[in-house]
Amino acid sequence: MNYQNRLFIGVTLAVLIATQVVDRARAAGASELAGIAFDRQGNLFVANHATGEILKFAPDGTKSVFASAIKSPYGLAFDSNGNLFVGHPGEILKFAPDGSRSSFTTQVSAPANLTFDGQGNLFVPDIRVSCILRFTPTGQRSIVAINLTNPAGPVFDRSGNMFAADDSGVYKIGANTMKSEFTTGVSGLALVFDGDGNLLVSDKDSSSILKFTSGGVKSIYAGGVVPICFAFDATGNLFASDRNSGSIFKFTGNGTKSVFVSGGNRDENAGAEPVNDKEAFQKALEYTRAIVEKQHMICLVDIEPLNGGKKTSFRYDHYPEVERIQMKDGGAFARKKDQQWLKSDDWGDSGTKVNAKKSDELDSLIQVPFVALDDKIAIHDQAQGAVVVRLTKREDVEDTERLYYEEGREKQTGFDYPEFVFSRLKSEPDEKAILEGWAGLMRLGSERIHVNMNYSFLFRVNIQDTTTVPTVSPVPSTGVKADSKQADNADSGMAAETQSTPTPAVQLPAPEKGKVYSFQDLILHGRDLAGKVVQVEVLPKAEHKTDLHDGRYCITLYDPKRVFGFVYCTKEGLQKLGFEDGTANKNQLVYLLLKKDRLTGTVFYTAVGTRFEIGSDGSANYSW
Repeated sequence: MNYQNRLFIGVTLAVLIATQVVDRARAAGASELAGIAFDRQGNLFVANHATGEILKFAPDGTKSVFASAIKSPYGLAFDSNGNLFVGHPGEILKFAPDGSRSSFTTQVSAPANLTFDGQGNLFVPDIRVSCILRFTPTGQRSIVAINLTNPAGPVFDRSGNMFAADDSGVYKIGANTMKSEFTTGVSGLALVFDGDGNLLVSDKDSSSILKFTSGGVKSIYAGGVVPICFAFDATGNLFASDRNSGSIFKFTGNGTKSVFVSGGNRDENAGAEPVNDKEAFQKALEYTRAIVEKQHMICLVDIEPLNGGKKTSFRYDHYPEVERIQMKDGGAFARKKDQQWLKSDDWGDSGTKVNAKKSDELDSLIQVPFVALDDKIAIHDQAQGAVVVRLTKREDVEDTERLYYEEGREKQTGFDYPEFVFSRLKSEPDEKAILEGWAGLMRLGSERIHVNMNYSFLFRVNIQDTTTVPTVSPVPSTGVKADSKQADNADSGMAAETQSTPTPAVQLPAPEKGKVYSFQDLILHGRDLAGKVVQVEVLPKAEHKTDLHDGRYCITLYDPKRVFGFVYCTKEGLQKLGFEDGTANKNQLVYLLLKKDRLTGTVFYTAVGTRFEIGSDGSANYSW
């Protein structure tokens, strides 16, 4: 199938939401072990994200396999009856003490670390929908925290107060989804309270475990480690699964550190004959590079220095004729082909030239996405033998499949080997897979860094529609029609870019009757509403406006309960709503078309108008 003839939409939303899932999953994939919990007998249970196994370690370190064939497990917790709960995409599994398995709930998208409270309620951070869910012992679901980017936790102090974290800080969670800041400037990956009531936080930004007293006084508990999850044993020793090394570390009460499981316990296969999948891997890279030469590539990059320095995050857009860098902490820079870098908010159409030092810095940053694309990774210790590419996992995602390759060595040790994630249609061979993600170690100058990258692509296509539309008034603009048509055909996490060819009017279904939806409704029931048009009331407030170089945008809108949603909108829509010039001053009702992204499972929202008229065939024509 020719990817360039497919219609795709919603890349900004796919990047903003799906990246959260891929980043967290890749953090687990790079170090394998993504969930640890102790039972009453002192056995340590470990979720291996890559192999789909739940491992059991006896107190003396003896290992056995408790369960297998679980798709990408992430998060473990025991209830008071000794049942083990395991999270994986789209489901929470329940294992009885005898090992029998059942499905506890499928009302989740991307669960992370699991937690029980004293009443037996299960709390689940759902990365895809940026909230924390609560399940009663009978499986009844509710939302207890919202608007958390990459949520972590929750955990409970001695008084039963709930704490959770995200990429911006740690929060105390109250009733009715209210939250208050406990501390900021922390990018939390995992939380746990120790026996003295201190809160321990795995901080991605500083690559350390931070310790906070009940009064908020901060200190460093341990440096050079980024745990994906924590667990205390019965004697007060802390166990932590480290993202960077893939090991499980043990910390005694006085902070003494030792290795409980080394490198995810992969060394047991060190003597096995390596399987080299390099030919299909190289062809998939070539296929992706050919797309980059002609299409719009978007790469989200997170760089963490291993020495604990400041984390750098940016978005890189690469067109054949222009490229742009948007720094997470502010600043947009663009450079047109064969020209100099400009500090620019309009893709280099205007702006001010940067100095030579800044230009060199930007040139250095944009090399990072191409290091993976060009397969120019730093060479490992020659004593480990030749480079060997291993296909470590295949993951089904509806009509697509993800391929996980590790570029290692014949006699490798540890987990510091690059991981490439590709996605392909199941009807296509492995050689026609497109690069979706990369994680591993690089060198930036003299500094060793850990890098996570997520790739998306915008494909240029001509959109044609021969549908005859009844004459109605008013008629939407060409931009709205084009976006509506693309949204109606969306079936992947990559998006289509319209050419300047005029597009005929496009019919959509009439809106759902009798209800104005909230974004919380869409979070909970969006998959059931996919393909339908709903009405949402939004506040006169828009944030994080992201342009796509062709007059289209993705913005963050809020409903009256201040729950947010990422909404794809044309420039005309922004203007008519008053978000372009900031004149919006009252709540407005907007019609949104919901479509599910088949590559990620994400449901995204496209604003199609504020009014509609029904044609003679019962379909609707929306306008602003």
